[in-house]
Amino acid sequence: MSTLLLLTKHFPYNQGETAAESYLETEITYLAKSFDKVFVAATEAPVDRDLTCALPANVESVSLGCVQSKSQKIRAAVQGLCIPVAGTTSEKEAARSEHGLSTSRKLFQLYFIAKAQQKYKRLQRILADRGVNPTHLYSFWFFDTALVEAWMLQQFPNAIAVSRTHRYELYAERNKLNYLPLREYLLNAMNAVLPCSQDGTSYLQKRYPKYSEKLHTCYLGTRELPDKSAEIEGQVFQVVSCSRVVPVKRVSLLAQAMKILDQQENIHVRWTHYGDGSELDAVKSIASSYRHVQAVFPGNLANSALLNEYGDKHIDLFVNVSSSEGLPISIMEASGCGVPVLATDVGGTHEIVQSGYNGELLDEHVDARTVAAKIYAYISLPRSRKEQYRTAAREMWKEHFRTASNVQTLLQKMHQ
Repeated sequence: MSTLLLLTKHFPYNQGETAAESYLETEITYLAKSFDKVFVAATEAPVDRDLTCALPANVESVSLGCVQSKSQKIRAAVQGLCIPVAGTTSEKEAARSEHGLSTSRKLFQLYFIAKAQQKYKRLQRILADRGVNPTHLYSFWFFDTALVEAWMLQQFPNAIAVSRTHRYELYAERNKLNYLPLREYLLNAMNAVLPCSQDGTSYLQKRYPKYSEKLHTCYLGTRELPDKSAEIEGQVFQVVSCSRVVPVKRVSLLAQAMKILDQQENIHVRWTHYGDGSELDAVKSIASSYRHVQAVFPGNLANSALLNEYGDKHIDLFVNVSSSEGLPISIMEASGCGVPVLATDVGGTHEIVQSGYNGELLDEHVDARTVAAKIYAYISLPRSRKEQYRTAAREMWKEHFRTASNVQTLLQKMHQ
């Protein structure tokens, strides 16, 4: 019997903490059809949380409860310090696999290993109690859950192990230490590692050429989406953005751009931002001064509810001004509905947004005035040009970012 063990942070108990895992709400259907049984371990979800999405009949899930609270992080840090002396054989082996680390990097490495060990021990007990013997292992993140997966291979040596990788756990430069733990240790353990963009694949192949044959671009995607590319804009120009409201996403920059746009007397714009986070109050404060731009903040929505909103409402332009990305699912979702995109050229974003075709790319260090000018320029385009952008957005999605097509790469690597 084929049994897949899927390691996540919060799916299927996600309440907005891990936005990228909303993708799994679609992918899980394809995984369920490809394996006799699927067991999902949400490693960081509270143990008492209810499911936030429906699962196929042959999919079982559990939350490990390794919530990333301050006390949990302190506990992992202390445990990490003990690894060189009192760690398990697996922990010591992982720690010794990297040499010449600075003190700060070594401390991060030990914390990383201890954090993985907490998850591994809880998962090991649960699998034993429930009689789960995986034939395939799949980590959605190339981080501590990938290390859990590597250790699982010691218990299930014939299992096939794959991991996706996205942004924060792919690009070392995006880490303040310019370092991500155990890259070669993990690459060596996996049968395949699947970056979500060609940019990510090229990055890893350049840094770790020894493992190039294990690296394969595997785009994420969306469920089937309604084609709204032929819709005609209304009296109010509808701008949508969707992300966590945290520093890296720079929603405040977009809010400032809207403030500049608001100075135009002859525009009627409604900006809707979906998502929540630490900077939401600051963003709302900026928006409170608008006179002509209407700002709406619905907060976090379940992925199915969000896509229903996209299907029910007209959207003229989707905007993402993040300072760092893998390849945003949020852009795939907008593009699938035939919505042109204005986005910063970071990570693999250029693989879905092409300037002059289905949207416009912005410099990573763009300022609010430039963002405002680009939005105003798009508003001012003739209808025929906007129609071309909308048709191209839908075509980009149809050709490259449908889960039904892209999931086949993942399944091929699992079943090779």
